[in-house]
Amino acid sequence: HYNGNGQYQLRLPGEPKASGRTRITTYIKAIDRADTLIPWSMVMAIQGYATDPALRARWSALTARTPNPYYDGGDTAKTEAKAIAEAAKEAGGANQRRDIGTAVHDMCETVITGHAAIDTIDDTWRPLITNILAAIDAAGYDIVPELCELAVHNAIHDVVGRVDMTLRHRTSGDHVTADPKTGGVVRKPELDYKTRQQRGWRDA
Repeated sequence: HYNGNGQYQLRLPGEPKASGRTRITTYIKAIDRADTLIPWSMVMAIQGYATDPALRARWSALTARTPNPYYDGGDTAKTEAKAIAEAAKEAGGANQRRDIGTAVHDMCETVITGHAAIDTIDDTWRPLITNILAAIDAAGYDIVPELCELAVHNAIHDVVGRVDMTLRHRTSGDHVTADPKTGGVVRKPELDYKTRQQRGWRDA
């Protein structure tokens, strides 16, 4: 469950009531380096501006009234300039991969948990989901359905995150987490079950 601020509502043992816990994505953003994110964001905006005539028209109309809208046009012009920049990033595909990734996660979870058969997935995405599941199987792992999309709490930093998949190795019995990607499956041994415990993670 989430509170009004989008935080996980979680009551730990010994606490009288549930309270909001920072999401791991928010925590990471606060410490993430900007020297790669900012150039990427700029490229997405340039790409969107260059390919969308409507955005170029909006910018021309804005700068016709205020040549330097961010600094000289007051709050209204500055707000419009920022809105055009955000729209340019969107047009350049800034959120496309994120949205596709979220949908892929949802499709994987639906099939893994038995809520739908693989043949109910749209023809566009069925080969990708099939390949993800086949890659996991070929690597010698079984998916643990009850640990799919599992929320876990890190006691050290008091943050909550969500594990996309937990896999169990057929031979060793070791558990690892996996994050399905549109280009394949990324194995994250640094976040395996034992390491999660050592770093303070516990099932939420």
